[in-house]
Amino acid sequence: MLSDDARALMGSTDKATVVQSIRDNLKLDGLGVPRQRFAWGTLQGEVGHGLRRLAKDRARLEATNTAMRSLLDSTPLVPRELKLGNPYEKAAEWIVDTSRSDGLTADEVRGVLWRNRDADLTDIHTIDEIHAQVYKPGPGEPYRDFRSSSDPVYMASEIGHAGFEKLLPELAQSAQEGKWLLADGLFAAAVRFHPYGDGNGRLARALYALAQIKADGPFFKALTPEGESILNPRI
Repeated sequence: MLSDDARALMGSTDKATVVQSIRDNLKLDGLGVPRQRFAWGTLQGEVGHGLRRLAKDRARLEATNTAMRSLLDSTPLVPRELKLGNPYEKAAEWIVDTSRSDGLTADEVRGVLWRNRDADLTDIHTIDEIHAQVYKPGPGEPYRDFRSSSDPVYMASEIGHAGFEKLLPELAQSAQEGKWLLADGLFAAAVRFHPYGDGNGRLARALYALAQIKADGPFFKALTPEGESILNPRI
């Protein structure tokens, strides 16, 4: 029998995503590595733990959806900084300089941006590919393609990915109607939903840069720290 939280999550995402998230929470550790040992408690205790995870993911997804739609209904003034020079070079430098990871170099990021300059930025499969290209862990850091529901801040990565995907048509429509810049919407959604295990910040800035250059070239306009805070207030 499904709990109310499970039903609500399935309505906001889909059944397959929720089932997979439940399975992965049981089978994988925090880095997405299959568990070698299982220390099961009582049936009642394990069921209770699973229900709490579902409730936590539901609350986080609903809060993120509400915050994103509130943001899309508003028209905040987002500060930007004009970067003179080749827009792809300047965007790559901005992405690397604001990243917390020592993964790709600015030249490598510039290559990713250039290869995806004509990409459909509202297609989830395209975004998956861009994430795979722009995300590289720093030296000694593990590759993280999974985040469990036990994360202290964000919803499980599968739930975040499905919620992010479901919002993309709204972002596209809002941009088409001139209500919002697609660059701002993509940045806000990527950092708020955190659709991947890691590399979400780099992805958010890469999507912003690609959309911003496509809309406003020939120069790149970077988000200022204040601009980022408007689109993604600190949790």
